Amino acid sequence: MIVNIQILRAVAALMVVCDHILFDWHHSHGNTFPYLFNTTVGSAGVDLFFVISGFIMLETTRRGDTNPASFLAKRLIRIAPLYWLLVMILAARSYEHDPSHFDWEWLVQSLLFLPHIEGGMAGARFPSSYFPILFVGWTLTFEMFFYAIFAIALVFRGSRYWPLVVPAFFLAMISLAGWAHYRYLSYYDHPIIFEFLFGMAIASIPPGFLYRPLESVGMATFMVIGGIAGLILGDLVFGEIRSARVLMYGIPAAAIVYGATRLEHSGYAVRNRLLLTIGAASYSLYLIHPIVLEKVERLLDIFPPQRFLAALAIYLCAMIVTVIFALLSYTYFERPTQRFLKRVLSASPVHGIIRPLRES
Repeated sequence: MIVNIQILRAVAALMVVCDHILFDWHHSHGNTFPYLFNTTVGSAGVDLFFVISGFIMLETTRRGDTNPASFLAKRLIRIAPLYWLLVMILAARSYEHDPSHFDWEWLVQSLLFLPHIEGGMAGARFPSSYFPILFVGWTLTFEMFFYAIFAIALVFRGSRYWPLVVPAFFLAMISLAGWAHYRYLSYYDHPIIFEFLFGMAIASIPPGFLYRPLESVGMATFMVIGGIAGLILGDLVFGEIRSARVLMYGIPAAAIVYGATRLEHSGYAVRNRLLLTIGAASYSLYLIHPIVLEKVERLLDIFPPQRFLAALAIYLCAMIVTVIFALLSYTYFERPTQRFLKRVLSASPVHGIIRPLRES
């Protein structure tokens, strides 16, 4: 485990939770919402996750004998169980509310990590032109797409240039999407996919490879601080221009990841036990927080806070409760489920095809 990356996972998840808290606060209780908090920089936690994902995928598969089947099996075991559980819970709730308008296509698309391009679900909690039933799962559609392409690249592991298959495929897809106008292809034709490549690029540069001043502690620190400043500045400059997301969030996120990994290589790692624990549970935190915040929002609709400090206290408590639920989910569902599925898969007849399964 790279300690600083685990810390960044915690930070990224908390950023997203804060962003959604501020969104709910602003739109539901604007009378207590201060202008100072009118920012969406917390959504950059997603971009940080994407860069981290690209970094980790290359870092953990560059050595060893991981094959495409074992890679995809490990990714599904890691990603699918909790997500599928929450999707089914939300789908069951929507079906119970209005069975006649239940959109089965939306459910299938959500479970298959596909974007909901057309149609909608009347009465759904999170209606959108492309969101899955659990709306934060939109990032997983990009994650699973990246994993699929990365698995294809693993076929060419015999070549030292096999990681270049991923950016080559992305570029070819974007070129094709320009004239094909196929609905799924057009959805993935988004600059945000390049953030995975940023992470892969960072992982592909071994320590000591660059000019020495670029590897120094001072430069690494500057990259982290500069990346944080870049996120804030990007939000101020670009605002709601989401087509510029790679510039406003992606590049600063890459700078943060680069600086954090270089700092750890130089012996500077943040070993805060709480943040490391939250980092381990960051996936649970990311998926569960909308459901917890929804309950908080309903409570505040009944008892709306009239003052800033009261609203702030309530939302801080909501953050703490969300983290607690995430830790419980990670401890009593995520980890046991992953261990169980790995044992089942190891005992199955196909184990010889997808081994080794222990690699993270």
